[in-house]
Amino acid sequence: MTPSPAASSLAAIAARIHERNNALSSELSTLDLLQSQYEHAEECLEADRKASTEVRKEFLTAARSLHGVELEIFRVKEESASIEKSTMHLKSKIDEIRHQTDELRRKFHEEQSPMFAAHDLSMNLYSRKSETLLVRAQRRKQRREEKLSKLNERIARQRKEAQD
Repeated sequence: MTPSPAASSLAAIAARIHERNNALSSELSTLDLLQSQYEHAEECLEADRKASTEVRKEFLTAARSLHGVELEIFRVKEESASIEKSTMHLKSKIDEIRHQTDELRRKFHEEQSPMFAAHDLSMNLYSRKSETLLVRAQRRKQRREEKLSKLNERIARQRKEAQD
């Protein structure tokens, strides 16, 4: 028996429907797979956006901090330059004062020393004479004390001998 043309046409239609159903099922499962991959990709994208935002915040914070440090460095450099300038000014003033001091000493030795030289010389001579006299007087006193001590010893011995 040969199938009738209507039955064969129906079988062909059924076969095409079945093929189409299989194709659509395959496409549906592919679509589901793609949908789940898409959702996973969306989640990953959102997580990457959050991570990127956090990293960007950290970067901006670090950049702000770095700029603050750089500003502080520039301020310190400016201050050190002004301090160095004032130090150089003070050094020049010190050198000037030293020069003036040396000049005053020189003038004093040239102008004042001759005036006081005779007096200074007489004072030195007087103090040396006084020291010499003092040393002599101390020696005399020491000799007297030694003599008195010897006399005391002799008297003590003679008394002891006299008592014996």
